Amino acid sequence: LFKTNKMFLNLFQSIHTLHKDENEDPENEDEDPEDEDEDPEDKEEDEIKIQKVIEYSSHTLKEWKKICEKTNTSEIEHGSRWFQNDKPVPNDEDTRFEERFLIKWANLSFLHCSWETEHDLLDQVDGAKNHLSTFFRKSCWSLCLSI
Repeated sequence: LFKTNKMFLNLFQSIHTLHKDENEDPENEDEDPEDEDEDPEDKEEDEIKIQKVIEYSSHTLKEWKKICEKTNTSEIEHGSRWFQNDKPVPNDEDTRFEERFLIKWANLSFLHCSWETEHDLLDQVDGAKNHLSTFFRKSCWSLCLSI
C-alpha cells in the first residue's frame, strides 16, 4: 500500500509539473508582474478630459493668432493643446471667422485652459459632444432668462 501511495504521489507531482509548464508563457518570463497591475488613476491622468467649457468666442483668424500667440504653458502651445498649423494665414484672414471654445481641462489647473475649435475637440476628446451640447443648452437658457 505504501508503494502504491508513493507511486500515485510521484505521478501527481509529475502531472502537476507538466501542467504548470504548459501554462507558463516563455515569452513573458522577463516581464515584471507589477506592470500588469497598473494603477487605474494613472490611466485616467493620461486621458484628455474636459472638465468644463467656460466660454465660446468667434474672431477672425488674424485676431485668434494674436490672442493665442503668447498662451504657452507646459501643456498648451499657441493657445491649444494640439499642434496648430503655422502656415501663413490665408488672404482672407481679416474676413474669415473661426469659432473656438475656452476649455478647462480635467486634472490641470486653470493656468492650462486653452482655446480649441469644435473640430479638434470632437476628434481628440471622448465625450466632447456632450460637454458642448451642455454648454450651449445652459447658455441658451441663461440668455432666455436675461431677456
